[in-house]
Amino acid sequence: LPRGTDLIEALAQPLSVTPGSPGLGRWLALTALAQAASHRQFGPLCRRSADSRKFNAGGRQSSLPPLAMDVFCLSNADGRRLGKTSTNDFAFGAPTPATSIQSLGMTSAQADPGSGSTMRGTRGAADLGRGVVSSGFVPTGRGLFAAYLASGLEVLREFAIRVQCLVEAPSGMCRPSGLSGRPASAELQDLGAGIVEMVPLMRVSAAGLSGWICLSRDFDETGVVQREEALCKAIYELCGLLLALDRVRPLLVSGALDLSGTCAAALKEGHEEARHSLMQLLLAFEHAGLREVSLPPEYQRFITDFCA
Repeated sequence: LPRGTDLIEALAQPLSVTPGSPGLGRWLALTALAQAASHRQFGPLCRRSADSRKFNAGGRQSSLPPLAMDVFCLSNADGRRLGKTSTNDFAFGAPTPATSIQSLGMTSAQADPGSGSTMRGTRGAADLGRGVVSSGFVPTGRGLFAAYLASGLEVLREFAIRVQCLVEAPSGMCRPSGLSGRPASAELQDLGAGIVEMVPLMRVSAAGLSGWICLSRDFDETGVVQREEALCKAIYELCGLLLALDRVRPLLVSGALDLSGTCAAALKEGHEEARHSLMQLLLAFEHAGLREVSLPPEYQRFITDFCA
């Protein structure tokens, strides 16, 4: 297995989607962590009742998932030295949209002033097809989980931005050319290709993050996951991604968007993975902190409809 320090270094690499480009180590790190989370996630020793704080009987050390020692900082058993704190000492406020955009390295000045876009600072189709995206800010000094969380959330956010670009594409189809001077149909094709190339990493990130956050209920004795407000941040990004994906469907039905079969399949795969990951989090924390998660009204309504 890779060492925690190696994974942190890889997670901070630029987000690459082109074979041979710098940053493919990030793909490997995210995949390795997702596989480790799924390895023992549904094992018999990784379960407890919703209102119990004691582990099931059995070999505690042998029940640890791969890489759990690094993810949850279990090599240091002194919880006080690591900042172990009670549940009530943490705030679960939702991250602001401005913070999400800034973490992608974008500013409002980069937005198209005439596009009427509701997601400011999104890149154009030409930028999405270049293969390497800004790595944003991935903390490397707060441990493996902090770097993993920031890196995985950035992937979800990038995928959501690409989907949002598809949603806004029909408004620019009446123009002979897009902002880059290229035909609008060519830009739409680039946007679809960006979705296809990104969906494998999006699925790995969603599954891995939700898996480790759920595992934290049983194994995170030092409160690493809670200190990073991982539950709130993951739910926030998954809701935003699913809302963006839900806006694509009416455009496909009406014929406003003419996507390739490959792109339509990729959107379906991403939607299924995001739904599964969100449901996993909601079920795992239904009686263990979910009520403390603060979300914007639109996301709260989405969660209510989602669980209905």
